[in-house]
Amino acid sequence: MNFKFLIITLVSVSFLFSCKDKKTRTDSGYDFRFVTRGSGEEAKEDTYVYFTLKIVDENGKVLQTMDEGPNMPIMFLPKDTASNEAPNPVLDVLKETRVGDVVVLIMPVDSIPN
Repeated sequence: MNFKFLIITLVSVSFLFSCKDKKTRTDSGYDFRFVTRGSGEEAKEDTYVYFTLKIVDENGKVLQTMDEGPNMPIMFLPKDTASNEAPNPVLDVLKETRVGDVVVLIMPVDSIPN
């Protein structure tokens, strides 16, 4: 009886983790996933969004951190983007977020604009 309960529990836990780590793709073709979903207000178009940012290499080494204070990034979320503008995966992800979200955006280094 305990063995059955353990199997059901393991299947349930693995199902929860597999759902949580689901990747999503931006309109510009970059993969991202939500690590944590916040419960705050959703990002609204035609407003400015403050966010924190860590740039990490494939081994997990933090290359750059932008957070509180003068280094805190801010981005305007336009309602419509011009069709001739270069894709912006950060903007695409921010439009999907809410206050408290933690998101991982997978973006090759050679695709980051100078």
